[in-house]
Amino acid sequence: MNGILSILIWFPIFSAIPLLFFKNRNFILGYGFVVLLFEFLLSLLPISNFKLDGGFQFIEKYNWIKNFNINYYLGVDGLSFLIIILTTLLSLIGFLSSVNLIRNRENEFAFWYLILTGSLVGVFSSLDLFLFFIFYEFSLIPSYFLILIWGDEERVRASYKFILYTAFSSVLLLVSIIIIYLQFRTFDYIQLLEQIPLLKQQISILLFISFAIAFSVKTPVFPLHGWLPDTYTNAPTSVALIIAGIMAKIGSYGFLRFLIPFFPQLSVDYSSVFIVLSIISIIYGGILAYTQDNLKRLIAYSSFSHMGFITLGIFSLNYYGIAGSSIQILNHGISTGALFLIAGMIYERYKTNSISELSGLVRSIPVLIVFFGIFMLSSVGLPGTNGFIGEFLILLGTSLNNFSYAILAVIGIVISVIYMLPAFQNISYLELKLKKVKDLEIREWFILTPLLILVFSIGIYPNFILNYLKKPSEYMVNIIKKGGDR
Repeated sequence: MNGILSILIWFPIFSAIPLLFFKNRNFILGYGFVVLLFEFLLSLLPISNFKLDGGFQFIEKYNWIKNFNINYYLGVDGLSFLIIILTTLLSLIGFLSSVNLIRNRENEFAFWYLILTGSLVGVFSSLDLFLFFIFYEFSLIPSYFLILIWGDEERVRASYKFILYTAFSSVLLLVSIIIIYLQFRTFDYIQLLEQIPLLKQQISILLFISFAIAFSVKTPVFPLHGWLPDTYTNAPTSVALIIAGIMAKIGSYGFLRFLIPFFPQLSVDYSSVFIVLSIISIIYGGILAYTQDNLKRLIAYSSFSHMGFITLGIFSLNYYGIAGSSIQILNHGISTGALFLIAGMIYERYKTNSISELSGLVRSIPVLIVFFGIFMLSSVGLPGTNGFIGEFLILLGTSLNNFSYAILAVIGIVISVIYMLPAFQNISYLELKLKKVKDLEIREWFILTPLLILVFSIGIYPNFILNYLKKPSEYMVNIIKKGGDR
């Protein structure tokens, strides 16, 4: 499988260029769908060659900028490999969902969308810090234009807020990378794993804080979540799907891939800070979700709350918490992504996302409401769904660290039930206020069915995912133990 990661990165990016020269809507949508379908199928090819007990695999390393020791260095472990597959799947599903919602400048939309897909694959496969930053920045540009041009009424405000927060994160990340380079004259991730823990204490603390804030913005963690509600609410459905399902994971991925491995002892010393902020995110996000009348905004705050669970598990700093957070990164992308798709489908039919205006829809679109109910139960962590296994492992890992923290996190689960069930009840079972419309189309069946299969397959038999995450989780725990021994 030599070169497969480069293909996954550059195939959608180079395939986007011809779109700028076409105007035919049907051709553009068909072309984009075919490219993303091939991208998804290509991402599945390495499964047969992936070694569950191995470290980084499918390595590609070429000297890029020799004078600065910058390499084109790619590789994946179990975690990044699964995130890449999720990226290609959600990109395909998201593009298919945009067929009826994007009605202007379709070639530009498809162009930016394909570039975003390739850039995100690059983020999760980079083993050179400079290359990671390039793809990290590269993914922000298409996101900005996708929100600004095709977003909802407040898209200008949302896009500016998104770019300001992420630019702040980028500056911190860039400064940290430059300092590291000046210290060691290398961007090589594997080499830096051994070298960075040997830095002087003052520099280590400075870099730790800088990395922590940068990745906290992207996750986001309270109080750095200000960009999230407007961005998720005003982004097109397909873009909200990618931002919530994939881009927000760059932050939690950064904690797991860079912050903790580079600074294991400081991560242990300041873990309680992250745990407290995570619990605040869980509870505060849930309370804000409860007060929302806009369905997309409710899902946005719900996403913020659930990301708090992921950081909570990460900074429990034990195997169960880290493994639970790793699988929850995937589960959150599936469940929250599906809820955004449902919200988009409802808006497509009724031109509103107001919960108070939507009621009794089970009499009009019963199949869509069944899907809505299943993904809602997955989001709140019902046993048998994918959301349960991740939250269970996170709470187990947290309780082993501090039982009081686990109890507080459970409050967040209770709150999620309090805001999700009434919203579902109001939308589904009260008196029908709006006209009856057509239920699921064939296209929408193809969009929602793969996510439905993942909800139950992961919920019933999570081992097929956990097997990929076992080695990376054990490796993280070993790094933390070694850091504590220094």
